[in-house]
Amino acid sequence: MPEPTFDKNIIESFDPQRPFLGLRSFDEKNKSQFGGRDTEIKDLFNLVDIHGLTIIFGESGIGKTSLLKAGLNPELQKNFYLPMYIRIDFNSDKNPLEQLKEFVYNKIKTYDSNVPDWKPQTLWEFFHSVKILDGLITPVLILDQFEELFTIGYENSRNTFQFIQELSDLAENRVPLCIQEKMNTTNEIMSSNYGARPYRLVISLREDYLAQLESLTNLKSSMRNSRYRVLQLTTNQALDAVLKPGKGLVEEQVAIEIIKKIPGITDQDFQEITTDIENNKRILVEPFLLGLICYQINEKRIALNQKTITTDLVADFKIGDVINNYYNEIIKSFPPHVETGIEESLLTESGYRKLQAEEELRNEYKISNQEINQLITKRIIRKEIRDAVEYVELSHAIFVPIIKQKREIRFAEKKKKENELAIETAVNQARERSMVKLKKI
Repeated sequence: MPEPTFDKNIIESFDPQRPFLGLRSFDEKNKSQFGGRDTEIKDLFNLVDIHGLTIIFGESGIGKTSLLKAGLNPELQKNFYLPMYIRIDFNSDKNPLEQLKEFVYNKIKTYDSNVPDWKPQTLWEFFHSVKILDGLITPVLILDQFEELFTIGYENSRNTFQFIQELSDLAENRVPLCIQEKMNTTNEIMSSNYGARPYRLVISLREDYLAQLESLTNLKSSMRNSRYRVLQLTTNQALDAVLKPGKGLVEEQVAIEIIKKIPGITDQDFQEITTDIENNKRILVEPFLLGLICYQINEKRIALNQKTITTDLVADFKIGDVINNYYNEIIKSFPPHVETGIEESLLTESGYRKLQAEEELRNEYKISNQEINQLITKRIIRKEIRDAVEYVELSHAIFVPIIKQKREIRFAEKKKKENELAIETAVNQARERSMVKLKKI
């Protein structure tokens, strides 16, 4: 069977001097730089190939978007699928369903000019009637950052109701109620191909919103066997994630030294795993931290006009400085009460990470839901649900030293001001007593 011709539409974009993207997501244009996720790509493709609906979930910053764009999409295209990646804009004046239908039609039209116009019909009807390149290609609708349905989207629930209903029918391959009623009225016989599923649906979201997705009862049955959790990288995956984009710039031993810059990782973590117990003890690597470190080290190499990244360059690299700069840049965009809440609620007195009930944090420090979500998106905190209670904590222990130091400085300044005020008050009181004595004389 010939290669799908539409795969040629993607033109690789690769800067050999700056192959590391930092905190930016990978996409199809730099798929050759995307490493460390071969297992996940294979697993996800198999799920999509078998199931009509696939749910992808994981923590914020774990790399779900990169996995979809630079990993799953190219794999789908090689196997005669047409991936259609979209992030719905729930802030738009155009309602979500209109956005989705317009996007799907225009995307398919670019590959098959013979696709019929989208008549007044549901998503389910359209996907059962459209034949891309005479049925050679199967469309895959990929909805990323779907948690925004439950945050921004629910603020305008009237616009989202029909969107959820049509998407549910598509996910379940269920004949929409309006079609059932029409057939009952006209005695029309249902087409035999309606039982087929000539499309796939992928939904990706933050794992702390998985329970809310499950609460959409119309989706429950399709979600049982097709969920996939994206985790942090193992050290060997992290090694591949450094070497693949850094070919010609980074030797394997240098890449190991780069990964060891992440606190807690040693040479032992790169040794061959012989038991499940050893595997469970392995420290996992946060993709966003690895990306940030690689980007900064490479920028230092460029500034020094060096041809490759050397062990000396890595040895001189201070991860603390990078993390400090990153945290300070993020936190200065928030009001002071947000930083105070982080310092006082998410660290123990002795300086360890701790879980804090989200509602208590919001109420005590007047932190809004939007600010909580921004902190999660910026990878400062993450959310966890235990016994139906939502908790938040710092996303990584690497932030602890800087937050603890800033808290100590703030406490010291507060204590200094209190002492200065106490001294000033004592001086004023002494002066007043002296004045009283003078008046008596």
